[in-house]
Amino acid sequence: MHSCVNPACYRWGTSLTEFVHVSRAAGFTAVEVSIQQAAALAAALAAELGGLTALTAWRERAGATVEQFSGIVPAGPVLPAGLLIDQEAFTATLPGLTHRLDVAAALGCRRAAVVVNPSSDLPPDQAREVALARLDLLAERASRYGITLAVEFIAVADPGADLRGAHPFITGPAALGALLDDLGRPADQVGVLLDVCHLYAAGATVAGQRSLHGRIAFVQACDIPTGTPPRAMSDALRCLPGTGIVDYPQLLVDLAAAGYDGPLSIELFSPSLWELDPPAAAAALFAGTRALLPAPATTHANAATDGSLR
Repeated sequence: MHSCVNPACYRWGTSLTEFVHVSRAAGFTAVEVSIQQAAALAAALAAELGGLTALTAWRERAGATVEQFSGIVPAGPVLPAGLLIDQEAFTATLPGLTHRLDVAAALGCRRAAVVVNPSSDLPPDQAREVALARLDLLAERASRYGITLAVEFIAVADPGADLRGAHPFITGPAALGALLDDLGRPADQVGVLLDVCHLYAAGATVAGQRSLHGRIAFVQACDIPTGTPPRAMSDALRCLPGTGIVDYPQLLVDLAAAGYDGPLSIELFSPSLWELDPPAAAAALFAGTRALLPAPATTHANAATDGSLR
C-alpha cells in the first residue's frame, strides 16, 4: 500500500496545478483529482498544445499518479453530486460524461468516486431502483475505459444539505454491499470506496464486514479524535493519521485480509489545514503518512488501544 492525498485537504481555490506541485514537493507520488478541474486544465493546455495529449504530458511532467477522480456526476466547477440528484439534473450531466471519462483516461486514472446518498426524498424502493439504474449506466460507460466505480456510503450524522432527505437509504457497509449485490456487476467494474471516517461513524469494522471482502476499490484515510462516539463523528472532526484513535497497523492487516492492497488517500476537511498556505498544508499532510504507513519495526509501538477502529 502507498499514500495518496485528496484535494479537499487544501484551502478552497487551490488550483489543480498548485495542488499537484505542492503535494509532489512534500513527498506524495499519488493524488486524487476533481475531474472538473482536470477538464478545465485540459482546455487551457489544448489552447497551447492541442488535445488531451497535452494533459497526459502535463501529468507525466508533474510526476504524480492520479489514483481516483471525483465528479463523474458533477455538481459544479469542483464538487461532485450525490448519485440521487433529481432526474433533470442527472440527465443534464450525461452529455459531458464521455468527455469526463476521456479526461480521466488522459490522466491514466482508473477509479471514479461515486457518493450514494444516505437519505433521499424518494421512497426507499424507488431510491433503490434509481440508484441501481444510474450505477449500471455509469459502470457500463466507465468500464469501456477500464475505469472502476468506487461507491462510497456516508454515515456521519450530518452529511450536508445536498445529501439529506426524508427517508434513510444507504448509511453503512452492509447496506451498500446489498445494493452492489443487486447490481450484479463484477468488482473490477464497481467496488466500494471505504472512508475511515464513515466506517467509524457507522460503528463498523473491516474485519466484521464480510460484504467488503474482495470489493474494496479505494480507501480514504483520516483519524478520529479521542473520545468521539461514532454518532458524534463529523467530517469537520477528521484529523491527521496518528493524532487520534484509529489503529492503522491493525487496519492495514484487516484491509489486506479483505483483499485490498491499493492506496490510502488522506482526506480531511480541516479548517486548521485550510488556513495554511498549500505548501505548509502539504508538509503537514505528508507527515501524517508516517502514522498511516508506519515502518514494520514500529507497527504496534504507538498504536491506539482505547476505542481503536479495526
